Amino acid sequence: MQGPRRSRWERVAADPEPLLGLGLCSRDWLAESIDTLIRAESQATFEGDDLVHNDIYSGNVGFRGSGAVLVDWGVAVRGSRWIDVVLALLSMRVEDAAPPDLASPEVAPLAAAFAGHFAIEAPAPLPEWAEPESTLREDMAGDLAHALQWSVELLALPPLS
Repeated sequence: MQGPRRSRWERVAADPEPLLGLGLCSRDWLAESIDTLIRAESQATFEGDDLVHNDIYSGNVGFRGSGAVLVDWGVAVRGSRWIDVVLALLSMRVEDAAPPDLASPEVAPLAAAFAGHFAIEAPAPLPEWAEPESTLREDMAGDLAHALQWSVELLALPPLS
Protein backbone atom coordinates (compact mmCIF):
# COMPACT_ATOMS: atom_id res chain seq x y z
CA MET A 1 0.00 0.00 0.00
CA GLN A 2 1.32 3.38 -0.86
CA GLY A 3 1.58 6.45 1.35
CA PRO A 4 0.97 6.90 5.06
CA ARG A 5 -2.04 5.21 6.57
CA ARG A 6 -4.48 7.25 8.60
CA SER A 7 -5.27 5.62 11.93
CA ARG A 8 -8.74 4.19 11.89
CA TRP A 9 -8.76 3.67 15.65
CA GLU A 10 -7.96 7.36 16.14
CA ARG A 11 -10.98 8.12 13.92
CA VAL A 12 -13.09 5.82 16.11
CA ALA A 13 -11.77 7.55 19.23
CA ALA A 14 -12.77 10.94 17.77
CA ASP A 15 -16.29 9.71 16.93
CA PRO A 16 -17.15 6.43 18.70
CA GLU A 17 -20.93 6.55 18.18
CA PRO A 18 -21.08 4.68 14.84
CA LEU A 19 -19.07 1.77 16.27
CA LEU A 20 -20.96 1.78 19.56
CA GLY A 21 -24.23 1.76 17.62
CA LEU A 22 -23.37 -1.70 16.30
CA GLY A 23 -23.61 -3.08 19.86
CA LEU A 24 -20.38 -5.07 19.60
CA CYS A 25 -18.64 -3.34 22.49
CA SER A 26 -19.48 -0.99 25.31
CA ARG A 27 -18.33 2.58 25.75
CA ASP A 28 -16.36 1.47 28.82
CA TRP A 29 -14.61 -1.33 26.91
CA LEU A 30 -13.71 1.06 24.11
CA ALA A 31 -12.38 3.69 26.52
CA GLU A 32 -10.24 1.08 28.26
CA SER A 33 -8.98 -0.51 25.02
CA ILE A 34 -8.61 2.32 22.51
CA ASP A 35 -5.03 3.32 23.38
CA THR A 36 -3.83 -0.27 23.00
CA LEU A 37 -5.65 -0.62 19.69
CA ILE A 38 -4.18 2.64 18.37
CA ARG A 39 -0.68 1.59 19.47
CA ALA A 40 -1.01 -1.89 17.90
CA GLU A 41 -2.43 -0.48 14.67
CA SER A 42 0.51 1.95 14.44
CA GLN A 43 2.88 -1.03 14.43
CA ALA A 44 1.17 -2.75 11.49
CA THR A 45 3.36 -3.12 8.43
CA PHE A 46 1.53 -2.81 5.13
CA GLU A 47 4.53 -1.92 2.98
CA GLY A 48 6.49 -4.51 1.08
CA ASP A 49 7.27 -5.86 -2.35
CA ASP A 50 5.03 -8.93 -2.33
CA LEU A 51 1.98 -9.33 -4.55
CA VAL A 52 -0.91 -9.16 -2.10
CA HIS A 53 -4.38 -10.42 -3.02
CA ASN A 54 -5.89 -8.11 -0.37
CA ASP A 55 -9.32 -9.82 -0.27
CA ILE A 56 -8.75 -13.31 1.12
CA TYR A 57 -11.89 -15.16 2.17
CA SER A 58 -13.51 -18.44 1.16
CA GLY A 59 -15.53 -16.87 -1.66
CA ASN A 60 -12.28 -15.99 -3.40
CA VAL A 61 -10.77 -19.47 -3.17
CA GLY A 62 -11.45 -22.05 -5.85
CA PHE A 63 -10.28 -25.63 -5.91
CA ARG A 64 -8.74 -27.31 -8.89
CA GLY A 65 -7.29 -30.78 -8.78
CA SER A 66 -5.32 -31.05 -5.58
CA GLY A 67 -4.75 -27.33 -5.01
CA ALA A 68 -6.45 -24.09 -4.17
CA VAL A 69 -6.53 -21.08 -6.49
CA LEU A 70 -7.16 -17.48 -5.46
CA VAL A 71 -9.63 -15.69 -7.73
CA ASP A 72 -10.83 -12.06 -7.95
CA TRP A 73 -7.57 -10.15 -7.92
CA GLY A 74 -9.33 -6.80 -8.45
CA VAL A 75 -7.88 -5.16 -5.33
CA ALA A 76 -4.40 -6.68 -5.48
CA VAL A 77 -1.55 -4.43 -4.35
CA ARG A 78 2.14 -4.57 -3.59
CA GLY A 79 2.71 -4.86 0.12
CA SER A 80 3.44 -7.14 3.02
CA ARG A 81 2.56 -10.80 2.52
CA TRP A 82 1.29 -10.74 6.10
CA ILE A 83 -1.79 -8.84 4.92
CA ASP A 84 -3.05 -11.96 3.14
CA VAL A 85 -2.01 -14.22 6.03
CA VAL A 86 -3.98 -12.16 8.55
CA LEU A 87 -6.99 -11.86 6.23
CA ALA A 88 -6.95 -15.65 5.76
CA LEU A 89 -6.77 -16.23 9.53
CA LEU A 90 -9.61 -13.77 10.12
CA SER A 91 -11.70 -15.44 7.42
CA MET A 92 -11.17 -18.80 9.11
CA ARG A 93 -12.37 -17.32 12.41
CA VAL A 94 -15.44 -15.79 10.72
CA GLU A 95 -16.30 -19.18 9.25
CA ASP A 96 -15.84 -20.97 12.60
CA ALA A 97 -12.73 -22.84 11.50
CA ALA A 98 -9.81 -23.32 13.86
CA PRO A 99 -6.96 -21.21 12.48
CA PRO A 100 -3.42 -22.13 13.42
CA ASP A 101 -1.64 -20.03 16.02
CA LEU A 102 1.12 -18.00 14.43
CA ALA A 103 3.71 -16.61 16.78
CA SER A 104 4.71 -13.78 14.50
CA PRO A 105 5.09 -10.14 15.49
CA GLU A 106 3.19 -9.09 12.33
CA VAL A 107 -0.12 -10.75 13.27
CA ALA A 108 -1.40 -8.72 16.25
CA PRO A 109 -0.78 -5.27 14.74
CA LEU A 110 -2.43 -6.25 11.45
CA ALA A 111 -5.37 -7.87 13.26
CA ALA A 112 -5.88 -4.62 15.20
CA ALA A 113 -5.57 -2.59 12.00
CA PHE A 114 -8.19 -4.70 10.20
CA ALA A 115 -10.48 -4.46 13.23
CA GLY A 116 -10.10 -0.68 12.95
CA HIS A 117 -10.91 -0.84 9.25
CA PHE A 118 -14.12 -2.75 9.92
CA ALA A 119 -14.95 -0.46 12.87
CA ILE A 120 -15.04 2.44 10.40
CA GLU A 121 -16.62 0.63 7.44
CA ALA A 122 -19.28 -1.57 9.06
CA PRO A 123 -21.48 1.28 10.37
CA ALA A 124 -21.00 3.44 7.24
CA PRO A 125 -23.78 3.84 4.67
CA LEU A 126 -23.70 1.55 1.66
CA PRO A 127 -21.50 2.89 -1.12
CA GLU A 128 -23.27 4.08 -4.27
CA TRP A 129 -22.01 1.10 -6.26
CA ALA A 130 -23.68 -1.43 -3.90
CA GLU A 131 -27.09 -2.87 -4.65
CA PRO A 132 -29.74 -1.66 -2.16
CA GLU A 133 -30.27 -5.22 -0.85
CA SER A 134 -26.53 -5.74 -0.35
CA THR A 135 -25.42 -7.36 2.91
CA LEU A 136 -22.01 -5.69 2.65
CA ARG A 137 -22.28 -3.74 5.90
CA GLU A 138 -23.81 -6.65 7.82
CA ASP A 139 -21.02 -8.89 6.58
CA MET A 140 -18.48 -6.30 7.69
CA ALA A 141 -20.12 -6.12 11.13
CA GLY A 142 -19.67 -9.90 11.38
CA ASP A 143 -16.03 -9.56 10.35
CA LEU A 144 -15.64 -6.80 12.93
CA ALA A 145 -17.09 -8.95 15.72
CA HIS A 146 -14.48 -11.63 15.02
CA ALA A 147 -11.66 -9.13 14.51
CA LEU A 148 -12.48 -7.47 17.85
CA GLN A 149 -12.49 -10.79 19.68
CA TRP A 150 -9.22 -11.76 18.02
CA SER A 151 -7.70 -8.41 19.03
CA VAL A 152 -8.85 -9.04 22.62
CA GLU A 153 -6.99 -12.35 22.56
CA LEU A 154 -3.83 -11.13 20.82
CA LEU A 155 -3.46 -7.85 22.75
CA ALA A 156 -4.64 -9.08 26.17
CA LEU A 157 -7.48 -6.55 26.16
CA PRO A 158 -10.34 -6.81 28.64
CA PRO A 159 -13.18 -9.11 27.57
CA LEU A 160 -15.65 -7.47 25.20
CA SER A 161 -18.63 -5.99 26.97
